[in-house]
Amino acid sequence: MRGSSSPVVPIGQEFIDWTPKWLKDWAIAQFGTNDKVVLVAGALIVVLGLGAVIGILMFRGERASAFALTTAIGIVGAWAVLIRPDPTLGKMSPTIVGTAVSLAVLWWLGPKPQMPKEGGAKVTMGVDRRQFIGGAVTVGSVAAVAGGVGRALQQRFEVGQDQLAVTKTLQSTGDLSAVPNLLPSEFELGVDGIESFVVPNNNFYRIDTALVVPQVQVDSWKLRIDGMVDNPGTFSLQDLIADMTMEERIYRFRCVEAWAMVIPWNGFELADLLNKAGIQTGATYVAFETAVLPDVMPGVRRNVIEFPYVEGLRLDEAMHPLTIMATGIYDRPLANQSGAPIRLVVPWKYGFKSIKSIVKITVTNEQPPTTW
Repeated sequence: MRGSSSPVVPIGQEFIDWTPKWLKDWAIAQFGTNDKVVLVAGALIVVLGLGAVIGILMFRGERASAFALTTAIGIVGAWAVLIRPDPTLGKMSPTIVGTAVSLAVLWWLGPKPQMPKEGGAKVTMGVDRRQFIGGAVTVGSVAAVAGGVGRALQQRFEVGQDQLAVTKTLQSTGDLSAVPNLLPSEFELGVDGIESFVVPNNNFYRIDTALVVPQVQVDSWKLRIDGMVDNPGTFSLQDLIADMTMEERIYRFRCVEAWAMVIPWNGFELADLLNKAGIQTGATYVAFETAVLPDVMPGVRRNVIEFPYVEGLRLDEAMHPLTIMATGIYDRPLANQSGAPIRLVVPWKYGFKSIKSIVKITVTNEQPPTTW
């Protein structure tokens, strides 16, 4: 299913939304980028614990309580999905099907009241061992197959293949194919206690409280250029980079939260794109707008800031040769959390000015609003 259809994610995200800020800060300080793994593991442990409670209730003959608790868990899961962005029946189906299957398995494998006594009352008989083992194997096998099929279906909506396609496009239209793939060992400093300063792409600085990384589809990505331009239009990523000179720019990236790192960006000058659009006389500013995709960006429902994220530059800043539109990083397509598939990079400004996942550029003669 496309989006965060697993009930673990919306329930976990809702838990995060209600968690006090001091507790979030403590979790980040203790676990760093592993905070999501800890949370998901904790959620699964809670689910297993509830499953154990349900099993105990069944074996004690408290069938009504076991069925009621299972149904309540399903309702909580459905509620968590419903209050996330753009709830759909498809997103709720894993919770609905999972609850129905759980109830059916309880009825099938659980002990049942039977064999009336002399007084007419029924007693709960123990589970038939062969039936239980056979049923457990059957349910486990079906769950494994269903999980595999679900994973295969989900891969249709993941961005790995899209990013590979962008890499091939960049290499065929730009100069990146001539950039050597240098190994980190070639940059070793030879100083004890200091590791190589070349880090993998997945080590891009990211500590937040979102359980899922935004998934964007490159093949359907569109960027609109309008306002005071001679050639407005909506372009795909491939159309945008087709006539651009791709190059690598090594910039120091600074965050307002007092950290910085040196990053090799891949992209093209924003000035080239604006010149292609044809800037009209009297234009003084360039406004940028990011994507709002609630289906794949669950965090946009939170009231931290108003979405879409917007930014702006003076025209002279936008036309500066150091200002680029980045489509890659470390000679690879942008990671999702790094602003895929295309973002702004302004090296002399703090990182929050380098807006990510851009879907609209507007040339105007009025100072545009900015999120920060």
